Amino acid sequence: MSITDKQLKAIAKLSEYDGPAKLNGGKGLIAKISPKANITFQYRCRFNRKNKRIRIGKYPIIALKNARQIHKRMFELREEGIATPVIN
Repeated sequence: MSITDKQLKAIAKLSEYDGPAKLNGGKGLIAKISPKANITFQYRCRFNRKNKRIRIGKYPIIALKNARQIHKRMFELREEGIATPVIN
């Protein structure tokens, strides 16, 4: 199941969150959710045979649409064999 803006808005309104710690957006994009309902977008991938977790940004400062665009560019760079830049 892909991440939706409706899900993120509902979670962001909460003061405490006890659901799943991660929502999967596909191809390595995840929304990591803390117990205090803070949402952070991350890109998970393997580069040079190592697992990498790169922080894209916090929701709602980075909207879901923007996180997907940044993720897409990072995914393309990784496919080209270029080290993915860290974007905060």
